[in-house]
Amino acid sequence: MHDLHIHTNLSSCARPDSEPAGYLAEIRRRSYPVIGFADHLWDADVPGASDWYRPQDIPHVLSLRRELADVTIPGTRLLVG
Repeated sequence: MHDLHIHTNLSSCARPDSEPAGYLAEIRRRSYPVIGFADHLWDADVPGASDWYRPQDIPHVLSLRRELADVTIPGTRLLVG
């Protein structure tokens, strides 16, 4: 099984308790071959962001990439979009 569209608590649509650590524990338990984190992203240089999108800027979402940079799960490919 693959899941390529996981939202963490970095996305406004996700539950506040949708922490990456919780997902990682479940990914290890279920042995997913490919997982993709797909949090919403808005480039602050592009005008017209709604109040819903504005907080989900590039530095905010790239924090997930930094958090997961050293995570390895044998047999699982982690993608961060």
